[in-house]
Amino acid sequence: MNLDETTNGIEQTTCPRCGNVIKEGVRFCVECGAPIELGSEELPVTNAANFGVIPAVAPVAVQKKKKHHVGLCLFLIIAIASGLAAFFYLPANKEKFQLNLGNRYLKEAKYDKAIIAFDKVLSIEPNNEEASEGIKTSYLEWTDVLMERKAFQEAVDIAREGYEQLFEEEMAEKVEEAYEVWKEQLLSEDKMAQAEQIALEEEAYFIEVEKRENKSSGETAENQLANRAEMIEKPKKFRGFVFGPEDVVLKLFDSIQSGDYERAVECLEPKKEEQLNFVGGIFSTLVSDIVGEQISWGTLLFEIVGATDVVVIDCYSDNFKADLDFDFLSDLVPKIPAVREKFSTDADVHVKYRYKLFDKYYVIEEVYHVHRYEGKGWRVKTVDLIER
Repeated sequence: MNLDETTNGIEQTTCPRCGNVIKEGVRFCVECGAPIELGSEELPVTNAANFGVIPAVAPVAVQKKKKHHVGLCLFLIIAIASGLAAFFYLPANKEKFQLNLGNRYLKEAKYDKAIIAFDKVLSIEPNNEEASEGIKTSYLEWTDVLMERKAFQEAVDIAREGYEQLFEEEMAEKVEEAYEVWKEQLLSEDKMAQAEQIALEEEAYFIEVEKRENKSSGETAENQLANRAEMIEKPKKFRGFVFGPEDVVLKLFDSIQSGDYERAVECLEPKKEEQLNFVGGIFSTLVSDIVGEQISWGTLLFEIVGATDVVVIDCYSDNFKADLDFDFLSDLVPKIPAVREKFSTDADVHVKYRYKLFDKYYVIEEVYHVHRYEGKGWRVKTVDLIER
């Protein structure tokens, strides 16, 4: 506090910063806002208000400072969260995260969750050997745990599921072991009839396994077993309208999957559609007379073939051709993606699909040659099988 100046013998306080005369009891300079030292004397805020001074300079500055820090913290939190999200959603990091998660679940004996995590790894990188080994170990240990608990039916089911997933000899041996332990338990309880029934079930299962192993060295394109990557591939869906070559093929498979074979033949060239409906109608009528109820030819075919869960896992078109009045347009239209599906007359649709037959999944690759008919739209003319 400066007491250098006096007025009528009365000491006056001046601001140490700007020299402005300070009234008694005021804590801040009204000119520059500098704080005024009052020594040990502390005046309440009400006294400052009585002198007509608003002591809000410092508190306002503090509030702004606090607000500034809050905004900075929020910014940092958002930045860090965004960075972490970007980090974990990179394919390589997702693969590593799911792999670590699968290994953790495996150690904790949470085998179902471990298999799901390892499956996610393979959906990112189908050739990840550690994930494939993790799935096999999960199934093997899970089966052992169930056998120890004497849950033999579940043990057999899990072992068979593992074999269906992996098609490895080690899993086939685990299936056999689960059956044998189950039979021994039944025999120890003098349940001979049930033990014989289990033995027959085991024999039938391994006959099927032997057939599969004998074919493994010489599978044709018609019965190639689906690999793991093909098993987890997401199906291609029919959009509901036939705008281009791929749509008519997806409609065909959608109809097959739903069992609507009358709708399926609508995807074929007009002559084949008429022939199939005519022949199928006669066959359906004859069978209906025998069984005593009306059955469509499509339903019969579906039941006879036995193939279910038919889904397209890859589909694309190429080799567009246009038969137009002008040669230059016929050459130009197939090269323009925006118009070729509408004005081309022919195209090839490459299709890979999987289907289930007798509890096994197979994959076939085919090329569908499609033609755009006047008034009918795109229809399938012929199909060529691709050797895998």
